[in-house]
Amino acid sequence: MEIVPCFWESSPWCVAWIVEKLAFPLAIAYGIYRLALRQIATTRQANLDQLERKRQIDFADKQLTEFYAPMVGARAEIFNRRVFETYVVRAVRFVEAEWEKRYDDGRTAVEKHDLKLEPAYSAMDKALRQERVNGYLAMRDLFASKMAFADPETRGWFDYFYAFVEMLRVAQDNEEKKFLSPEVSIAMTGMFEEKPLQPFYQYLLERTDQLQRGIQGAPSEAVIQVPKPPEVPEPWLLFQQSR
Repeated sequence: MEIVPCFWESSPWCVAWIVEKLAFPLAIAYGIYRLALRQIATTRQANLDQLERKRQIDFADKQLTEFYAPMVGARAEIFNRRVFETYVVRAVRFVEAEWEKRYDDGRTAVEKHDLKLEPAYSAMDKALRQERVNGYLAMRDLFASKMAFADPETRGWFDYFYAFVEMLRVAQDNEEKKFLSPEVSIAMTGMFEEKPLQPFYQYLLERTDQLQRGIQGAPSEAVIQVPKPPEVPEPWLLFQQSR
C-alpha cells in the first residue's frame, strides 16, 4: 500500500490541511470574537461611566440651584439688610446732630418745630428688624423644604439654625406682646447666638463654589470639611454663669 506524503492540501485528513483550513481560521475568528467582546465591554463601561457622571452633574446642579445657591443668596440678603440698617442709623445720628444745633432764639430744631422723633425712629427700627427676622424665617423655610438636596453633613446644622431663628421670632413678638419674663427672655437669648453659625455660613459659600466648579468640568476636589454644629447649653448653666 502506497503511503501518500502529507503535504499541504494533499489529503483532507492531513494534519497540515486541518491546521491551514480549520485551526487558523478558527483562531482568527476567536481572536476577533474576543476583541469584539472586549470592545463591547469597554464601550458599555464607558457609557455607564458617562451616565453616572451625568447623574452626578444633574444632582450637583439640583443641589446648587435648589439649595446651596439660594441659601447663600438668602444669607447675603440678610447681611446686606443689616448693613443698610447701619446706614440708616448713621443718617439718623447725623439728622439728630443737626437738629440739636441751637438757633438764635436758643431753641433746637426739635423744640422749634415741636417734632416727636422717638416714635418715628422706633417704628422705623422695628420695621427694619422685622424685615431681618422675616429674612431668617424665609431662609429657615428654604432649609426645611429643600433639605433633600443638602449633603448629610449640612443637614446636621438644621436643629441649631432652626432654634436660633425661632429665638429671633419669639424675641421679636415678645417686644410687642410681653408674654415672656425678662429672666426667661435673657436666658433664651443667651442660648442661641448667631456667632456660632458663622462657620456654617462660610461652609455654604465654599460648597456653592465647589459645586459650580464641578458642574463646569473642573477635576474632582477633596470633600470640604463641614464644621461641627454647636451644642446648645442648658438654661440652668446660663444662670450659673451669670451669677
